[in-house]
Amino acid sequence: LARVMAHSQLGAYFLVFSLVMIASTIGQMGLDRTVVRLVAAARATGDGARARRTVRLVFLLGLGASSLVAVALVLGLGDFIAVHIYHSQAVAGVIGLAALWVLVKALLALTAETFRGFKRFWPATFYNGLAVDSLLVLSFGALWAAGARPTLDEAVGITVAATALALVAGVVMLRRSVTSLSGGGEV
Repeated sequence: LARVMAHSQLGAYFLVFSLVMIASTIGQMGLDRTVVRLVAAARATGDGARARRTVRLVFLLGLGASSLVAVALVLGLGDFIAVHIYHSQAVAGVIGLAALWVLVKALLALTAETFRGFKRFWPATFYNGLAVDSLLVLSFGALWAAGARPTLDEAVGITVAATALALVAGVVMLRRSVTSLSGGGEV
């Protein structure tokens, strides 16, 4: 990033990054730890339906909570943080993208931790950061090779797109594990 973005834009990017990491952690509501424990427990007892319902409930709660955090950012909290805490109009200009990033980042973290509950550690590691980091290295590396200098909006947009792409791939992979579960049970 330091090679492709102007220094002032790079600083603003990392302020947005910090905001997103904190907001997505709040949006997960501790469900990342919960899903590991409950899915592993259900799998250990052979209760596949309980594991499946746990995953469904965790993702619904995670979607709802991270959506509330994202909406709060868009409705004014993001601008307040950007202007009054970060003292950055540039950050205020990308709050909408940051809110979307919060949503996909929180869901991607839940996806990774759900794999951990299934004791599938490679996908858990891959979707816990490696997938997005790899996509960003390729994207920003290509921009650097082309001599392009993305704006803050473009850099945040690329990051949101990479995170969303990793989320879609992770959910498709996770869906196969979840749909193969059988049996009855309660969460």
